[in-house]
Amino acid sequence: MTAPLRVVQWATGTVGRFAVEAIVGLDGLELVGALVYSDDKAGRDVGEISGIGPVGVTATTDVEEIIGLDADCVVYAAQGEMDPMGALDDIVRVDLNKTKMIDQFIDRLLAFAKLRAL
Repeated sequence: MTAPLRVVQWATGTVGRFAVEAIVGLDGLELVGALVYSDDKAGRDVGEISGIGPVGVTATTDVEEIIGLDADCVVYAAQGEMDPMGALDDIVRVDLNKTKMIDQFIDRLLAFAKLRAL
């Protein structure tokens, strides 16, 4: 059996909330962390922020904590990011095999979206 992909959600706004639901709802993915920009969201369960109930992952504003999670994939959904190049530098520091992991995640996310539409 293949170990699940360890996924970090980067931002939990409008798009990020749907991504959290997809990550939690798909076999083969494990949500291991979430970066938030709001102090009001920091320290809260990411599932509660996303409206799906507790998932056992606490949101943080600490980029270093996220980088230290040894994730396989980052789902970047920060629509209001004021420093996109700085955020990209942080994401690259997570040290991913980006092409393989992102391709696998997108396929699963699309499948999840199709199931929700039924």
